[in-house]
Amino acid sequence: MHPFVSKAALASAFCLVMQGATAQNKASLTDPAQMKTLLQKSVFDIDTSAKAVIIYEKGWFESFESAPVYKLERIVKIIGKDAVDDFARISVPASKRSLVRKVTGETYNLENGEIVKQSVEKADLIKEKITANTRVTKFALPGVKTGSVVHYVYQIDNTGYGLPSWDFQNSYPTLYSEYEINIPTILKYSSVSNTSVPFKEVTRQRSLEDCNACLYNSANGNLGRQTSIWVRRNIPAFRTEPFMSADANYLERVKPTVTSLEYPGYQFLLDNWEHATENVYYKNDESCGQVFKGNAFLLDPVNQIIAGKNGDLEKAKAIYAFVRDHITLKEESFNDYKALSDISEVYKRKEGNSEGINLLLIAMLRKASLEAEPVVLATRASERLHSFIVDINAIDYMIGIVKIGGQDYVLDASDKYMPFGTLPLSCYNGYCRIVSKKPDAVELHPDGLTDKTTTIVSLAPVKDKLLLKVEQKLGNVSGTLLRNELKEDTAKLKEKIQKGLSKLSTPLQLKQYSVNSLKNADLPLVIRYEAELPWNADKDLVYLDPYFDKLCEQNPFTLTTRKFPIELGYLSDNKYVFNFQVPEGYEVDDYPKSSVLKLSQEGLMQLKNTLVYDAENKTFSINCHFNQKTTVYTADNYNQVRTFYDNVIAEQKKKIVLKKNTPAQVH
Repeated sequence: MHPFVSKAALASAFCLVMQGATAQNKASLTDPAQMKTLLQKSVFDIDTSAKAVIIYEKGWFESFESAPVYKLERIVKIIGKDAVDDFARISVPASKRSLVRKVTGETYNLENGEIVKQSVEKADLIKEKITANTRVTKFALPGVKTGSVVHYVYQIDNTGYGLPSWDFQNSYPTLYSEYEINIPTILKYSSVSNTSVPFKEVTRQRSLEDCNACLYNSANGNLGRQTSIWVRRNIPAFRTEPFMSADANYLERVKPTVTSLEYPGYQFLLDNWEHATENVYYKNDESCGQVFKGNAFLLDPVNQIIAGKNGDLEKAKAIYAFVRDHITLKEESFNDYKALSDISEVYKRKEGNSEGINLLLIAMLRKASLEAEPVVLATRASERLHSFIVDINAIDYMIGIVKIGGQDYVLDASDKYMPFGTLPLSCYNGYCRIVSKKPDAVELHPDGLTDKTTTIVSLAPVKDKLLLKVEQKLGNVSGTLLRNELKEDTAKLKEKIQKGLSKLSTPLQLKQYSVNSLKNADLPLVIRYEAELPWNADKDLVYLDPYFDKLCEQNPFTLTTRKFPIELGYLSDNKYVFNFQVPEGYEVDDYPKSSVLKLSQEGLMQLKNTLVYDAENKTFSINCHFNQKTTVYTADNYNQVRTFYDNVIAEQKKKIVLKKNTPAQVH
């Protein structure tokens, strides 16, 4: 998460004293007999096909007397060679301000009936810079192979503010998983868990030793300390599936969140979204608070931009285009974060991070007397926000919203190829919060985003060839994606067209191409090209593939079964028009019949194919329309979705058959 705000009030409460914990699952580390049994074991009842099993893992988060600290310990049994690389090298990402230390690790192997232990050396630790604000500590566990048992521990000091979530579920099955937090009693918090087995709250810590899913809470008023411990046993492996949102939405996990900081004479509330957005964003002059100031330095520039513009919508579009086209997105570092998010500096330097650029946009819109406000959200890479759970730590992006004529327009000026009123796909992740004097919420659901594309294809004989002409008008989504892919390089476009032509059943030679509005994101992106298809007039029968732009070449849904819903990023509305002038001396002998393919009676997905042959004028045409009504399909509907796409592919593989006229048929 970007440090949108300086959470000084929370910082004063977060401090740490680490304390140990024991569990029966760790006994193999100190008992040679148990370790030997574990090393010899290759099949576990929890998953007989597992390539590795997590025997024990525990996370600690404590904050009491110094900076907040997180610690992790894990014991893993390696069963198959596919899992060796996952545990032979461990990477620990952390922010620039954090410190990874107290790294230990051991590998246990059974050689000639004896247990051999190898340890990580200090010299094995490697630290790398991943981004301006992210570092990763790497270490290799020596001698890891099939049959090994590995054990490693690390600690992260100064983890930042907020209570980390804990995932009980991993990509490998887990026998025992525990999470413990120790924090001051002046911090009030709530927690939300997502598990297949509900947590049972117990009153004695010893009760955790034999439960499947238990929670233990305790508080010591004299020490000003409170502890919570969650324990889960026998958790199946998590399998990520294509076309789903962030894993965090489905993993078995627990998410504790701070609701308030309270001590005599002071109260900092985060118990609901209204309080959270007010205290963390609206009142924060280093973040959203900037846009609600006077910002007199923007008066003259804004007046120049909107001069001669008629109506609020034209003014908003002009301001948006100015910020998008003149302010450069720059990767931030911890040292220059403030400058890149300070709107006066962003305007002066003509560069900023995404937050700074969008805050400048909002401030300029407000200077033009438009009703514009910041919106904070969690992108699709993060867990979705919920109206009933305040989770400031999940927020990782900021956009703008402007209300004009009773309509809301969402804006992100940090992407130079983004049209007015459109956002990156990652932003359409449900519940978001509007930051204002009267805070409100807005839903950004993928169902509200439709990508409309139209492809018109003509094919006609020219001398001894068939000339193919294609005009493709891309929608806002596909146009933005292509602009970002090409980066205004038309040579890349040529390669892309040629690659598409090479996939066709009949070879085509590209003759010319052009593109309109590649640099202007506010206009539709239109691609035109011509290609030649060899024509042999000596053949009695010719099989022609009329679908030069197929919906898909292969079924995108390859899994035989599915556990989680299908979640697409946007709605598709694709039109394909094909007009064919039949060459002299030939007629259409056979062609596919018109059809309508539907997913469910409601037509949640639909492909309508209308095919017409005009024998008198010797023309053949296809009008194909594919559209979707929703972006979410339940796992129960998965087989229907797969079958629908199988049918679409089969339909678009059908060919038209041209038959050479016999001499008697020639008029």
